[in-house]
Amino acid sequence: TSIPKPKFIPTITPFLERIGVRLVVVKGMAVFVLLFWLLQPAIAQFASEQGLEGLKKGDVKYALKKITLAQRLVPANASYYWYEGIILRDQAVELQNRELAVFADNAFAKGTKINKYYPMNWIERLRLHRDHRALMENPAGNDTLLQWAEHIRTWNPHLFPVKLEYARTLAFAGKKKEAMLFAKQMQNKYPESQLTKNLIKDLEQGVY
Repeated sequence: TSIPKPKFIPTITPFLERIGVRLVVVKGMAVFVLLFWLLQPAIAQFASEQGLEGLKKGDVKYALKKITLAQRLVPANASYYWYEGIILRDQAVELQNRELAVFADNAFAKGTKINKYYPMNWIERLRLHRDHRALMENPAGNDTLLQWAEHIRTWNPHLFPVKLEYARTLAFAGKKKEAMLFAKQMQNKYPESQLTKNLIKDLEQGVY
């Protein structure tokens, strides 16, 4: 005698077909998620480029929207916080808006925390606190500015903008002789540099 087949067991073919369809859907979703994850840096870069193009046309809100999207897609990319900070800083200076200056400072500060070796957020935060102190509620003191300048120089000693800001910060903090000596050393290395000539002229005139 054969064992009777229980009536509650469904026929296998439709059951497998239903599972197969679900597996196909799951596999498709997994592939989509994987591709999106792999393409996030490219999408973020494209969004940031769109934002910068919009900024050239004067659309600040559009630019910030696209930069924010890039940050959400790749939050570990410090350059996107630099972009945001630059836009907000320029608006703060143009409008003399202290609230925007705070937002710019926050963007630069976040960028420095995400990547302490990336120099641009450090440089622009330094310049914001040094050159636009009237816009800051609590501008960094000379010791802090020098610490930032030393940090940037330690990790990026060969970058020309780093050297310029280091000399300017020395002068601003009252170390004018050291600043001039450093500027002269730059001039020996870059004798044709107009930026170095401008730096020395500023130091001679006591701009800082």
